[in-house]
Amino acid sequence: MTGRVDALAAGAPAVRAVVEREPKILEVAQPFRPTARQAAKPAEHGAFGFRKEDADLVEAFDRELRSFLGTPEHLDVVARFGVSAAELPDATTAELCAR
Repeated sequence: MTGRVDALAAGAPAVRAVVEREPKILEVAQPFRPTARQAAKPAEHGAFGFRKEDADLVEAFDRELRSFLGTPEHLDVVARFGVSAAELPDATTAELCAR
């Protein structure tokens, strides 16, 4: 084995950490957008689960979540985990489920 790789697939925070260790020989593809073939696959996004009978809770939760997402406070929270605004999901639940 030569100890070399041709490519690496990992989450953005992990990729940045590896690149920071070897910036002379590695780089992060910017901006990264999936190919049409990759985009056709199921999206990998976090989600919250609720019981079907909790429709009022879901509505209230969604309302609060929509008001929080994209705010400076939200961006500060995700930045602590190495996630940038450019890496946040850019589709609605309905759009993701329609894929």
